[in-house]
Order: sequence, then structure tokens, then C-alpha cells
Amino acid sequence: MGLFSKGKQESKKALPPRRRNVGNSGTQRYNNNSAFRSGRTMAGTTMYRLNNSDRSAIKTATPREKMHHLERVRKRLAWIFTGLIVACIGLALFLWQFIASVVIESNTAAVISQDSLDVYSKSIQKYLTNNPTERLRFNLNHNSLNEYIIKLHPEISSVSKGDSAGFTKTRFTVNFRKPVVLWQVDSVKYFVDANGVSFTKNIYENPKVTIVDNSGVRYTPGTAIASARFLSFVGRSIGVIQSRGMSVNKITIPAGTSRQVEVLINDVPYPFILSIDRLPGGQVEDMQRVIEYFARGGRLPKYVDIRVKGKAFYRE
Repeated sequence: MGLFSKGKQESKKALPPRRRNVGNSGTQRYNNNSAFRSGRTMAGTTMYRLNNSDRSAIKTATPREKMHHLERVRKRLAWIFTGLIVACIGLALFLWQFIASVVIESNTAAVISQDSLDVYSKSIQKYLTNNPTERLRFNLNHNSLNEYIIKLHPEISSVSKGDSAGFTKTRFTVNFRKPVVLWQVDSVKYFVDANGVSFTKNIYENPKVTIVDNSGVRYTPGTAIASARFLSFVGRSIGVIQSRGMSVNKITIPAGTSRQVEVLINDVPYPFILSIDRLPGGQVEDMQRVIEYFARGGRLPKYVDIRVKGKAFYRE
């Protein structure tokens, strides 16, 4: 048994050894980054040099390589031109909506000097400078613009944005207040419109209704002749009276008071005393009833006091 086992051991030693992985010794394995891949252009080939704008590669390129190269160039140029067209359209739309300059127009046939229009244009430009994001027409805040312009120019009732007046130009229409009463103290003229807003610059004809101030109050230059509440009451009263088919001849402030007014109506021989502490609509309604009442009876009082709601005090 020992003899046979010894022969087997000698035969095993005579066989060549199996291959082993020696690690870093010998030839290095290709890593994943340098291994050949399907569809990948090998560095140094004609297509690789064409893609890297090598001019000499076009001489050695095959027709197929030239065709693929031209297709890539066409696609690249198409994307560039498309981007340029989109950018130009966007820039044109931006400039079309951009308000660089202002063109002022008026809603009235009254003659307005160019200097006055330039003043309004500069005011709008100043507002746009303070609010640069509103230079885009679609982003303009009309309410904020009107508040700003009316504060600077009380004679303007509103400003409305019109259509385009040219490249980067926008047309604005200015609406002016029409006065219904004139209040003059010394050389200063105050106008009041139907909404009771007072202003000093008027482009229309002076109104026929004038306020006669008999209160005896001495006015200091540079101060208002009356409160905004009083002027508002006078303007609204005249507006309501005209809306009911009547017209005002004269308004008088009685002596010793500034909280009531005497209103004289055309074709009515006696005045009415109104209070600024009561809404003008109710007082004008009472005024119309009193006129109809005395017209039926043929009576002519010296005056009628309608300061109290639903009551009328008079003296014959």
C-alpha cells in the first residue's frame, strides 16, 4: 500500500500549477474608465478629431463621418438660432411694454399749454422713477399713480393709461376737474367741483356761482380760507341741487359763523339756510318740498331755515 501511495504523490507533483491571481504583479487589468465600450469614439480617431474642430481631420474623414459631423453642426446651429429668435422676441415684448417716455393728452377741448402738459409728464416720470417695476405697462398700479398725481395736482381728477404711442412710449390721458363754484379772497381764487374737491388751477371758464364771504374772518396769506369739510359740503350741495333741475345763483357765508351757508336759487326770491353738519342730499330734498309748498300758497318768506331734518323755519 505504501508503494502505490507514493506513486500517486509523485504523479501529482509532476502536474503544472494552476494559474493564480498575482494582484498588481504582471500585466495590469484595464479599469472601467479605460475599457472599450460599445458606441464610444476612441481617442485619436477621425470622428474624435472632427468633434474637437480639428481642420486636418476633414481630409481623412470618410463620407459617413462627414455626414454625421454635418448633422451635428446643423443641429447645433439650429439650437443657437432658435435661442436667438426667442431672445429677440422676448426683448421686443419687454421694450414694447416698457414705459421710457410719457405722452400726455387731455380729455377736454380746452386749450392747455405745452408747459402745463410737460409738468404733468414730469410728475408721472417721477412716480415711475420711484417705482421702477411699474415701468412695465402690465404692472402699472393705476390707483397708486392716481393718488400720487392728484396729491401733486388737485385740478386733475384722474389719470388713465392709454395705448402705445410708439416704441417705449405710452400715452396717458389726464382728466381735469370742472368747477361749480368760485371762492375768491383778495387775489387768490379757489375752485370747488361737484365732488367737493378744492383746487386753485382751472382750465375751464370760471363758474357763475360765487361764494360771498361775510363771516368777517381775516385770512392769513398762505393759509386755507376754509376747511376741506366746508368746501366739500358746498361742492356736493351744488351738485345735488343741479341734479334736481335747479341752479344756484349765489352762496353767502353769514356773519359770525362758518358752519352754515345761505343758498339763493335762481327764480326763487328767498334764500335757504343750510348746515354743514347735515348731509346736503336731505337738505336739498327739504328745499324742494318748501319751494313747492310756498308756490302753492303764493307766499314769499324772507328766508327759510332747513338745518333741522324734516322741519323748516321761516320768517315772513
